[in-house]
Amino acid sequence: MYTRDYIMQMIEQLGQILAQVMFHKKLFDYPRALEEIRIGGTKLLGIDWDFFARSSDKDMIELFRIAASEDTRIYVIAADLLMAEADILLMQGDEDAAWSRRVGAFSLYYETFRIAPTEEIRAKAEESLQAIESFELPPWVEQKRTAFRSDE
Repeated sequence: MYTRDYIMQMIEQLGQILAQVMFHKKLFDYPRALEEIRIGGTKLLGIDWDFFARSSDKDMIELFRIAASEDTRIYVIAADLLMAEADILLMQGDEDAAWSRRVGAFSLYYETFRIAPTEEIRAKAEESLQAIESFELPPWVEQKRTAFRSDE
């Protein structure tokens, strides 16, 4: 019961963070929007956001496994923040960083879909995958893409 309440509180906080991010994006205040993600991501995940967001997609998943987070909703929260950050980085012209965040998001959505498949997670994984697949994918991401597409 406590875990469920805690996760629901985290999801509510994610909504508040994303609302602030959208507000700052509309004002073209991208540095402030990124700051909202950095502060909120650190608070929600309990991991320094800059460290987490710059980690490889494999390391992101491993960080959650080390933390013994069995609830895949934390994966979705992190992936949603990565996608929001990628959008802002793209608006700022940083395509490499945006691509990296989207690879991380896809990997987290994919892991969630693999463990607890839902239509919502499939759609999020597909959206993140479409944003990265026009580029050359690392072999481990290509394997995930192939597995994801075969699960559809």
